[in-house]
Amino acid sequence: MAENAFTYVNILVVDDVSFYYSLIRDHLQLLGHMGQLYKANDVPEAINELKKHRGTDGEVGLIISDLNMPKHSGLDFIKTIRGSKNFKDVPFVLFTSESESTEIIEAIQAGANGYLIKPWEAVDLKEKLNSALS
Repeated sequence: MAENAFTYVNILVVDDVSFYYSLIRDHLQLLGHMGQLYKANDVPEAINELKKHRGTDGEVGLIISDLNMPKHSGLDFIKTIRGSKNFKDVPFVLFTSESESTEIIEAIQAGANGYLIKPWEAVDLKEKLNSALS
């Protein structure tokens, strides 16, 4: 399988529904991902993961986050990340349902590098991650 830009990147997946983490994990394995894969259930946990791995070999190089989560949304998260001096340049891909198109536009304007619409296939994930990292 051809190497992808994300093959060795450490990726943080943020979602309160474990099904989507498992789906992303399975697709990444299928696509030959060899970096670390971290999971966070919400935005505060994600920020802790980013801080925990900062400056280490396990530093997060890409974030994949659900847009619709309780308490803090993916939009809140992208705004927090882009406002942070330590994490503002980390590529950020959102996933969501089509019904949230207004929020998708707002997230792209806030600095998201791309988005996936549920449901997606491995080829869609590959395209979005390569694009976000280019």
